[in-house]
Amino acid sequence: MRFELIEKNKTRQYLKYAVGEIVLVVIGILIALQINNWKESEKKRTLKSEYTASLILDLTNDTIQINKKVIGIKENLKVFTSARDSINLGYIQSVEDFERLYRYSSLDYSNTINTYNTNTFNILVSNGNIDLFDSEIREEIMELNRLQKFENDVSNFNRKILFEVIDSTVRKYPPNDESFNQELIDNLWEKENKDELPKDIIDFIGQSEFTIYRYLNLTDDVLRQTELVIKLLKN
Repeated sequence: MRFELIEKNKTRQYLKYAVGEIVLVVIGILIALQINNWKESEKKRTLKSEYTASLILDLTNDTIQINKKVIGIKENLKVFTSARDSINLGYIQSVEDFERLYRYSSLDYSNTINTYNTNTFNILVSNGNIDLFDSEIREEIMELNRLQKFENDVSNFNRKILFEVIDSTVRKYPPNDESFNQELIDNLWEKENKDELPKDIIDFIGQSEFTIYRYLNLTDDVLRQTELVIKLLKN
């Protein structure tokens, strides 16, 4: 048709036809781009939905696990608080009282550090897909990760100090252990210099209480932020 128009010197009609062809091609390209953009948007929406479900699952499991742990640690805290109150009220005064408290009470170490499910978060950050979420959710997710790291850092530091106190106490005063002969342990206690026992037990109780209280406060911050992020993701 173009050749025919040129041969008949119908230049104006030829130009109209050529422009029409160009317009059709441009429209075709735009439609193709639109379809491609739509497919990409659908792909991102699907990916975002999968990450959202995975994040909610991780955070929900964290909440369940941590709440169970907190219940046990609070029960252990009651033992230390009761021992401190007994000392402050004068019910425990003599070296023999402190020996009985140490050997026959349930003063025990609490595992004051959390393990978080961060696999989905780490993947989102490493591959850049964290940008699939809007700025508000991104900021709250990053804040949650900061609180989790802060809790772990502080709890690890406090636990290290507590372990040093426990190690020092155990080295000086052998605890009751069913795997050892009780008579042997009793003999060791009879030969032990107990002058510093009250101070060591008070240090042990004080550090244990501080470690637990600090853990509970930081964990409470993490749980509140976790609930906020879950709510935002569900909405």
